[in-house]
Amino acid sequence: MRLLFEDAVRMRMIIASLLFCLAVIVSAPAGAEPSWIVLDASTGKVLGQDKSDTPHGPASLAKMMTVYLTFEALNQGRLHWNDTIAVSKNASRKIPLKLWLKPGSTITVREAVNGMIVHSANDAATAMAEHLGKTEAGFAMQMTRRARQLGMRNTVFRNPWGMTQKGQATTAHDMA
Repeated sequence: MRLLFEDAVRMRMIIASLLFCLAVIVSAPAGAEPSWIVLDASTGKVLGQDKSDTPHGPASLAKMMTVYLTFEALNQGRLHWNDTIAVSKNASRKIPLKLWLKPGSTITVREAVNGMIVHSANDAATAMAEHLGKTEAGFAMQMTRRARQLGMRNTVFRNPWGMTQKGQATTAHDMA
């Protein structure tokens, strides 16, 4: 149990570091001005910002919420690192970046998390979402609900991997 806790803490630190680095600039549509925010990680004080409440698609930053909810499930004992996750036809059809998972195959929770963090794997994110939320849409509702609980008032998720989808948006401020 100690090893799992240390793994979770280590992964949270990695995610927090990535979040800080990636939250500085949220991807903006072509031709749009980027929005950004820089925070002091120890105090939360805003050091600089420009258009930080302008909504944009989250792109692969959505995977951070997918990983966050995965870590919560691990911490609560609803998931374990070596649990297997079925890969659906839907998950296997996600466009790259991906692990090229085949429908009907399985991956472990650890492999899915590593795939999301290291490779930004859309198929792994979808497989995890379907495992935790039964469907992508069901998991996206969980993501949005958790975002609200975390104070992300301008974020709506429609999928677990970030590809542009109508109604899916976040802000640099929310991501920070």
